[in-house]
Formats: sequence, structure tokens, C-alpha cells
Amino acid sequence: EDVEAVVGDAPDLSLFADAEFDTVTASNFIEHLDHAEIDRCFTEVLRVLRPGGHLILIQPNFALAPRSYFDDYTHRTIHTDVSLADRLGAAGFDMVRVERRFLPLSMRSRLSFGHRLVPLYLRLPWRPLAGQMLLIARRP
Repeated sequence: EDVEAVVGDAPDLSLFADAEFDTVTASNFIEHLDHAEIDRCFTEVLRVLRPGGHLILIQPNFALAPRSYFDDYTHRTIHTDVSLADRLGAAGFDMVRVERRFLPLSMRSRLSFGHRLVPLYLRLPWRPLAGQMLLIARRP
């Protein structure tokens, strides 16, 4: 009941007030934008986050899956855990956490209960098949 869906253009968050959100989350999204759109998006996310608010990104990590990264033809930009953390820093964010290996590149599975295995997978000390990264950044 407390969730309102809003459809819009990510580089233009003008529907939202300055410092309106505590957290902004995006999963498998940034790689579908070109560089100028990413810069505008990060500027807007900084604006709508309250001071101390967090941006949480789950993204394909090109360093972990270079052969299959462009199997999705809609991927427009390449990032690794290092380059995306640097880009977030250049945009004005403070990095809180970077996990190079977070989730498999694809969560597709023949197992009907596969999604229930994710918490177990995340507890593993080493994550086989990981192709996605996790980055958590904070607005100063």
C-alpha cells in the first residue's frame, strides 16, 4: 500500500524534490545507458538523496564476464567494480562497499525454487559463477 510506482526517465528525476529519498537502488540498469546519460543520472541521484543517503547498484561486472557481457545486445557501456567505483567517486559519492563478486550474471534457472537459494549463495565465502558486482555509495 505504501509503494507508488512512477515511470520516467532516470537521467531526469525532476518529479522528485531535493533530498527526498534515503536510498536509491538500481539493478542491472546502468549498463543500458550511454556515458552522458549515466553522468546525468548520477547527478540527479545525488540531488534526490538526503545527505548520508545511499545508492545501491547491482551491475554486471565486465571483468568477470567479458565473453558473455554483450550477449545482451542492449548493453551500451562497460564497467568493472574498479571503474564504476571510480566513476561514482568522480560524481561526488563516497564509496561504502564494493563487492567484485556478488551474484551470477544470470539468475535464470531450471529450478523452480532457485530464487530461494540466493541467501545461501550470498553466505558462501567464494561465489562461483559470479558475474555481477554490488556497489554501495553514500551521498556526503
